[in-house]
Formats: sequence, C-alpha cells, structure tokens
Amino acid sequence: MKRKIIFLQYILQQEKNSMLYQVFKAICENPVKNDFVKTCERYLDNLNLKISFEQIGKMSKYKLKKIVKQKTMEAAFKYLIDEQIKQTKIWDIKYQNLEMQEYLLEGNVNTEISKVIFKARGKTLDIKTQKKWKYHDNLCVGCGISVETVDEILTCTGLCEQNDVVKKQITYNLVFGDSTSDMVEVGKALKKKLRLRMKIIEGIT
Repeated sequence: MKRKIIFLQYILQQEKNSMLYQVFKAICENPVKNDFVKTCERYLDNLNLKISFEQIGKMSKYKLKKIVKQKTMEAAFKYLIDEQIKQTKIWDIKYQNLEMQEYLLEGNVNTEISKVIFKARGKTLDIKTQKKWKYHDNLCVGCGISVETVDEILTCTGLCEQNDVVKKQITYNLVFGDSTSDMVEVGKALKKKLRLRMKIIEGIT
C-alpha cells in the first residue's frame, strides 16, 4: 500500500511529456476495475487520506511518507480493535495505540512474569475455568470448595505460604487496564499462586 502511493507520487512528479506520465494519464482517462489508478484511489480511501493526486504530486517525498506512515498506523490500529471486539477472550483488553505493550518490553519485568501477564490477558492460564477441557471439575485446587477462577486463586487461603502478607487487594481486572505497574503486581501474585497450585497437584499425583 505504502509503496504504491509513493510510486504514484513518483509518476505524478515526472515530466508531462514523459512516457511514464503519458501511460498514467491514459489509465486515468480510461479506467478499468483494479487498475493502478483505481487501486491507489482505494488505498487512499482505506487510509482516510483526503488528498488529491495533484496535492500528492506537489508534496515532498518526506512529507508524503510521514503522512502515509501515520495513516497506516491509524488504519491498522482501527482494524485490530475491530477484530478484537469479535474475540470474546480479549475483547475487554484496553489499548490506547498500536505499539508493543510495556509489560513485554525487555528489562521492564522478568520474562516469566511477562508470560503470566500475557496468558492472563488472553485468558489462557492453566486453571480450571480457562482450560475446562483439561479438568473433570471446576473446584479450586487450593481449597477444593470454590470455583477456580483467577480472582479466586488470587485470594485463596489454600494457596498461601505461612509468611505471606497481603499488602493490598489484587484483582484480575487490573491486567486489562493500562497501568503496567498494576499488571506486574497481578503477574507476580499469579506466578506465586500458580507455583503453589502446581505443587499441590504434583503432591496429589
């Protein structure tokens, strides 16, 4: 898409009597479905780029590249948000722009916590309510009483160590917000709880 628009500008900036420009002019005068001109017009429309061919021809290459890059990012972000809404596992995740999430950036948190956060946001943690096909019941491994949800695991007294001190209430919904520090807090808590959960399972088997 970007290359075609940049090439369009290249053509528009040719001498009017050049062969390349004459071919382009002929296509404009005798348009055919999906030809080069129609394709460029469709791309401009898809990017919501309200500029004419004449304006593109007069614009600097640097400026056009900058505009197209920005519009491409905006269009891609809108497309991904539209697709996200259709996916029940991730529809409640909040995104502000098209960029790698901070919790995944190298050096922000350790890799293991990043993996836990990623799975928590995608609702693919190895717990009974998120992997129903894997277990024969939905009771918490820690207490054997409550339904094993993420929030239940975070508060389950059966998944605590003797010296554990609860500093503040941590809830699952924090991983769907835009606060990296909150995501990391949930990730750390879940990592510990899931480790204790696995110890119990291994002890049973």
